[in-house]
Amino acid sequence: MPVTSFPDSCPICKNGKKFIFISDYFNNNQYSLYECVFCGVQFWWPMQNDLRGYYEEENPYDVRNLSGAGITRAYHKKFLNESVGKKGKILDLGCGTAEMIFKLKQNGWEVWGVDFDRNAIKIAKRRFKLKNLFSDSFEDFFRKNQNLKFDTITFFEVLEHLQDPENFILNCRNILKPGGNVFISTPFRRRLFPNSNSWDFPPHHFTRWDEKSLQMIFEKNGFSVEKITFVEEIKILSEALISGLKTNIVSKTMKKGGENNLRLAKVLFVLGKAKHFVFGYFPATLIFIYYRITKRRGGLMYAEFSLKK
Repeated sequence: MPVTSFPDSCPICKNGKKFIFISDYFNNNQYSLYECVFCGVQFWWPMQNDLRGYYEEENPYDVRNLSGAGITRAYHKKFLNESVGKKGKILDLGCGTAEMIFKLKQNGWEVWGVDFDRNAIKIAKRRFKLKNLFSDSFEDFFRKNQNLKFDTITFFEVLEHLQDPENFILNCRNILKPGGNVFISTPFRRRLFPNSNSWDFPPHHFTRWDEKSLQMIFEKNGFSVEKITFVEEIKILSEALISGLKTNIVSKTMKKGGENNLRLAKVLFVLGKAKHFVFGYFPATLIFIYYRITKRRGGLMYAEFSLKK
């Protein structure tokens, strides 16, 4: 029984009028998960969030920086491997602390990055001395820079956060050169234990995608699908397995400030990694083998789209 009534039309594709109820979710607010019959996207309703407030309060980048400034995410590594030998002008939306675009700049790209998290942009500017970094909302950046044109636009782990992903895609199309490419990643909703990943609920994530719904939205808005593959299948599964064991003690310790608390946070961070390996990564690897035997997929979708000429 849905706790919230569905909207008059699909907030994603704007065309759908019929919806399938999936489930309810309760935290400080009440949400219902629906699937649009027209586009196939699943969305939590109502869509209400404050992403800047969420990220700056949680401050995930400070915690992540305890392990150094290297490239850690598989979608970044995959894109960097595929871009070897290429050059151009690239915009990374949701650039975080900018490790990926810094590497691209070293390889000869002209790099631009946007993130609404002011802490992340401060870290990126201090560490890499990049010029074209902006702590704007995506809407403000598009509005201020309508005359820019890019060869490539990336937005990894962004789509699922957006309240109007179709308008976002249209804004990307408007500043992409004809024949330009978009690279994205987003969680695969048909993975095993999808409801055990605590980050895949509002107000953190508002949409859930599979291959068909992703393809439908991009093709509807002027793009051709080049490929959809999968990354981080073991990582995402291991996070689901240990979701109930999370304490956020590292983040809480860092918020207290002081040199001693920072040292303690580093120790707790290492212990947390060990816990993750024993209770998450190791059993997830065994389940991943089962994935392969039964030809199932999981983790994140990594997709490339090209703008139709």
